[in-house]
Amino acid sequence: MNDQGDLFSGPLRPPQQQPPEPPEPPGEVTGIPLEVLSLFEKLAAELLARGWEHYSADAILHRIRWHFHVERGNREFKCNDHWTSQLARWWLKRHPQYPDFFELRALAHERKRSDDWEEDDE
Repeated sequence: MNDQGDLFSGPLRPPQQQPPEPPEPPGEVTGIPLEVLSLFEKLAAELLARGWEHYSADAILHRIRWHFHVERGNREFKCNDHWTSQLARWWLKRHPQYPDFFELRALAHERKRSDDWEEDDE
């Protein structure tokens, strides 16, 4: 078994460090509930405290979905997969000391602009 522990049963060993304190209460990200932002922040902090240097924002979002659907029994809660990119960028902006914690891909509008530039070079 992995000695990192997991988010479901608690640590198999004490965390290596205390979770970092968020710089301020979560701010608003368009269309994402404040509670989702807070949970995303909390889960990322737990992962850092357990020694993870990189993790998946998508996995954290799925864990949040599980929290609402299974742990709270809220089958009506909607958790949009398109939030992943926004959440990762929001978190990285709040925690610049961990620039590589989430892997980011270019946004669709950035890819389109890049494709246009490549065509101009031909």
